[in-house]
Amino acid sequence: MLPPRIVRRLVLAPLLVVVLLAVVVNLPLLVIAAAAASPWLPGRWRALRLLWFGLVWLALESVTLSACLALWVASGSGDRLRSEPYQERHYAIMRWFLSTLFRVAKRVFRLTVEVEEPALTSEEAAARLTRPVITPGRATPSCSSTTC
Repeated sequence: MLPPRIVRRLVLAPLLVVVLLAVVVNLPLLVIAAAAASPWLPGRWRALRLLWFGLVWLALESVTLSACLALWVASGSGDRLRSEPYQERHYAIMRWFLSTLFRVAKRVFRLTVEVEEPALTSEEAAARLTRPVITPGRATPSCSSTTC
């Protein structure tokens, strides 16, 4: 269960930045400890890789929350957040966050993702023609009647 919104905004978000600063300050000690622990863990330099991924995650999360706060302030303290331009900006920030985090995870953990999908039945194929389908690719800007 999530804590109330006010606690998340006023306590947990700033706490994330404090944790990031504490990790960065103690990074030399953490690297030494992770390097010392790596021989006893399965995998190659597992503790160091986990430390690196955790540090990247904390940094990306802090930057993302700061960018979202800046968007909130720019939108007039949330007055225009539901408008399409601000929602597109939020989606762009989240797209950057997730793609960067996934790229780091692929490199650090040698991660590969394979999607196996069963063959479509005729009913599923017909249903896809009548409902929205999520497809990979970039979103195209909507055009008005004057620009199309």
